[in-house]
Amino acid sequence: MRYERSLVSGATADEIVSSVHEALTHAASLSRFFWPARSQGVAPARGERLRHCFGIDHSSPLYGRELRNALEHFDERLDEYLLWNDAGYFFPDAKVDSHELADEAIGHIFKLVDPSRQIFVVLGQKFYFDPIRREVERILEFARNR
Repeated sequence: MRYERSLVSGATADEIVSSVHEALTHAASLSRFFWPARSQGVAPARGERLRHCFGIDHSSPLYGRELRNALEHFDERLDEYLLWNDAGYFFPDAKVDSHELADEAIGHIFKLVDPSRQIFVVLGQKFYFDPIRREVERILEFARNR
């Protein structure tokens, strides 16, 4: 909701990108309840039980680890990104624009939100965030009605 409000209110790029980043980080945390990182103890049974109760399987947008890892390990990935991309134009500031800017061979975008396509770019890598948002909304609605 903060993301939607920030778009309508004319918030800064930092505020818009921050709202998406924060929401996706929370979605990543939610994902860990359904697919725990630890494979020992009660965590796997908990995850299986929750997936069953909420009707979630591996086709859920929350299942993927790629975006979760990109956000949670941003600092480590930034180091690698800068080592491998040592020439061109760097855009460390938050951007709200077309995701196609990330396709420029000599342009290096750290974080960008494309509101029209619902794409979040992290260190040049693109992620569609609308399916994740819809899945979180579905889970919230399901939990409220139980």
